[in-house]
Amino acid sequence: MPYTDIAGDISVHDFRMAIRAPSLSENKQVINFNITGVADPALTASITAYQYSMDNGTTWEDMTPSSATVLTGLSFTPSGSTLSFGWEAKQDIGTLMYNNTIRTRFRATSGSLVTGYAAYTVYFERLSSNLAEEANKEIFPSDYSGLSGKDLLSGAPRTEI
Repeated sequence: MPYTDIAGDISVHDFRMAIRAPSLSENKQVINFNITGVADPALTASITAYQYSMDNGTTWEDMTPSSATVLTGLSFTPSGSTLSFGWEAKQDIGTLMYNNTIRTRFRATSGSLVTGYAAYTVYFERLSSNLAEEANKEIFPSDYSGLSGKDLLSGAPRTEI
């Protein structure tokens, strides 16, 4: 709620962002963040800081926003507005986006008002370091000496239709 002190000099606004769990795009290139922007009273803001850290916050680098990301003219409302931020993570850090803890933070500005940092830690697990190699693996090794699927079904009961 807006608040004015007795002298009328100070105005404090509830202006903040919160991040929900990010998701990885279908093409595995972009990490999508859903951010809730809250301001009372409603205002228009811009996302002015969008950074990541690979060393637990010792150093911060700017993220490359996806072409679909809108950074300015964003609506922050008392009930919360959903904002989307797509980070071209594959472009910025390559395969380091997998199996590593990545800290992210965002900040918005509206005139002289600035949110605190909204932070989120990202971790996407990738089980294999070479997906092409994994896709080419046979279900059974070439030297598998067991029964084939045809042999296994040769004694199965049959139903005629």
